[in-house]
Amino acid sequence: MARERYLLHAGEDTIHDPEAEKKAEQANKTPHGKWENFWYYNKWKIIFGLFAAVVVVWSIVTSVTSEKADYTVGLLTEKTYPDSVLDTICTEMEKYGKDLNGDGKVVVQVSQFVLPGEESAKTATNISPSSDLAQQQQDIQMLQAYQAKWISDMSVGTSMILISDNANFMQQEKTNRIFSYLDGSNPSETATDYDNMRVPIAKCPKLANVDVTLEAGTTSVKMKLSEIMSDCSISIRRYKGTAIDGKADDYYNASMELLKKIIS
Repeated sequence: MARERYLLHAGEDTIHDPEAEKKAEQANKTPHGKWENFWYYNKWKIIFGLFAAVVVVWSIVTSVTSEKADYTVGLLTEKTYPDSVLDTICTEMEKYGKDLNGDGKVVVQVSQFVLPGEESAKTATNISPSSDLAQQQQDIQMLQAYQAKWISDMSVGTSMILISDNANFMQQEKTNRIFSYLDGSNPSETATDYDNMRVPIAKCPKLANVDVTLEAGTTSVKMKLSEIMSDCSISIRRYKGTAIDGKADDYYNASMELLKKIIS
């Protein structure tokens, strides 16, 4: 295998030259040659491993150094929203929440999950085919990290309140049946009355008309949150009858109360 790599850019005469083949084999046996051979066949495994380690370390550092959130809101969208949008959501929702952990302040955090929606999921990913191989590998790793993070969130109920674009709402409802009705009751397995499971951001009085400043290079522009998130809606996840039922009753009830204030 290594021989072909060393002779990759060689001419036809060189490839079939016994002396050249011998030199290639000898080069492969040197420490430098062994390292090049190892890197050639394992570089993407190493890069992915380092990326995963960075994600883990970042998560640990964030959990230790950041404020303890009273509420976590899951944001499931096909595109990434800037911090100014996330911070605005947090600030506005904090006005209507309660200090659940007793630290003297109300803290809402948004946990962002950039995931392929219903149509993109049919092709397994929303990775652009026009990007180069290195970029595609990086995009795939980011997608896998978001998917792992979302699975963990669902399993422990970190995010009770969910904001999703239409593509992700449909994808999650069809694959995970994650949404309940807005009153907390569970839809049937065949339910399609999705409007009873979500409220568009544009119809949330506490969020729709809030100004957000977006930076674009050296300029900035103000837009309403409802304009920026025109395709997004807010929901509550299923709790009753699920694997986490009874494990976070107080948090779930507080999240339901906060949701009702936001949409009323």
